[in-house]
Amino acid sequence: MAENSTGPSQLVRHVYRENIKYFGEPDDSFVFDNESGSSPVPNGVPGRIDVFVWHAAADLGMTTFSTIGMCDKSMTGADHRAELHFAVRERLAPDEVQKCARFLANLAVYPFLCETNLDWWHKIEDPGKIPLFSNAKCLLFYPRFVESGWDLIEVEDATVKLLNVIPISADAYKLKSRDELMDYVWNDLADPFAPW
Repeated sequence: MAENSTGPSQLVRHVYRENIKYFGEPDDSFVFDNESGSSPVPNGVPGRIDVFVWHAAADLGMTTFSTIGMCDKSMTGADHRAELHFAVRERLAPDEVQKCARFLANLAVYPFLCETNLDWWHKIEDPGKIPLFSNAKCLLFYPRFVESGWDLIEVEDATVKLLNVIPISADAYKLKSRDELMDYVWNDLADPFAPW
């Protein structure tokens, strides 16, 4: 699909470069361009979301997805911008990759359509069918998993939080504290990236 007429903002370009620096060149990318559709893009909604994909390698075994473009717009009630990361511990078939990319692109516009914001530790109760995680009914947005992990991009005039999308159960959605949520992710799930 065509790039919008003004091209990506400086912030989106910076986030793109940071992803390449951190993960290397993507194996796949998908463009979800709302501006080329027949209906107008609602005010405040990003016109374009790209989803980059890094396929599972033999040494890591993890397929990684990253949105680029969500950070182009401010979220209601937030002083930060955001992008989404999603990881699955297996090599995926092409149709599974496409389903995950579309799911993430739709999730990336959610806070703008609902006039809310997303941040670490926020949850979504009913995000629709989560590809590869058919038993999960909700989502948790998690910060970095290890001390040396990556969950923040600082730019002169903006902070972009990288939100790790973790499918969770309806019971886990009811948990209130960070400690309870961390215990669920690390103990009840066993592997937060393995489909279930």
